[in-house]
Amino acid sequence: MRLKKPSPVRACGEDGIPGELINYGADTLAKDICNILNRVFSELDDMKINGGKVITLQKPGKAKGSVTNLRPITLLNTLRKVLSLIVLNRTKHDINEFYLQVKADLGKGGAHPI
Repeated sequence: MRLKKPSPVRACGEDGIPGELINYGADTLAKDICNILNRVFSELDDMKINGGKVITLQKPGKAKGSVTNLRPITLLNTLRKVLSLIVLNRTKHDINEFYLQVKADLGKGGAHPI
């Protein structure tokens, strides 16, 4: 499976892996990333894959100084982003099929299955 690449212009999280590294080195790094993620799950290694760092950015066009003019963002670990993209790619078809079935059932006046 080819890695869908994260945006290279976004800041990296606490793992320090820039998106550019994944963008330009995906073919070379795919096996290593696979090994790391397999280890995380097989050894139940926390690896802070769910961690993130919250920072604030100045809202564009707003005056500096006031807290209300700041926007919080969370810098997620790049490996978490890669894992999220892998899960999304592997489940996208099933999720779409489920969605279409729910939509069809609701269109017929059926009950929501969840």
